[in-house]
Amino acid sequence: RKCAIFAVEVTATSMGVCALLVTPETAGFPFPWALLAVSSAVACIALGSVPRFTYVGGVPGPLVTSALGARACAYVGRLSYSLYLFHWPIFVMFRWTCGFDTTPTRLAALGLTAVCACLTYHGLEGCVRSWRPKRPVRVFLLLLPLLAALELWLGLLRGPLQGKLYAGGSMDGSSFADGVSPMPPRPPVAPNPLPPPC
Repeated sequence: RKCAIFAVEVTATSMGVCALLVTPETAGFPFPWALLAVSSAVACIALGSVPRFTYVGGVPGPLVTSALGARACAYVGRLSYSLYLFHWPIFVMFRWTCGFDTTPTRLAALGLTAVCACLTYHGLEGCVRSWRPKRPVRVFLLLLPLLAALELWLGLLRGPLQGKLYAGGSMDGSSFADGVSPMPPRPPVAPNPLPPPC
């Protein structure tokens, strides 16, 4: 039984590494290349349901479960939702302001994402999780103005501010001296070699 579990661990880890290294950026995604990452994730989840045991020499098993249950991994897991929320706007902001092509700017964007996620998790999320209001109406009194402000901001972005928050001027290029927007063109996408689904 331990040999079978070890084989599943090696296979799951290998598929995860292959998914990171060989998945092409242009064609064959999500099918068939996403199968590597999805299969690896399913196998790791299944390994999490296996009771803990020890391999030869006292090594804790399953290894994947032990590694993912370590403090550092568990902490990243707790930050994962905040990381997910912050990474995209920060990466886009970097892309259209100072660029996202060099290693220093990518590291700065990753660092800023991590800092924002930590501040949100320990500040905002911690307060919300520990908050126990005696009257539920207080929750609505706090959240309704925040939702109204968010709707106002989204309305401004759809209306008078649309296309005006880009580095160098408006998105239509009318405010640039040469009339050309600084936004780079999209790279061409290679056609999918697979036949269309039935």
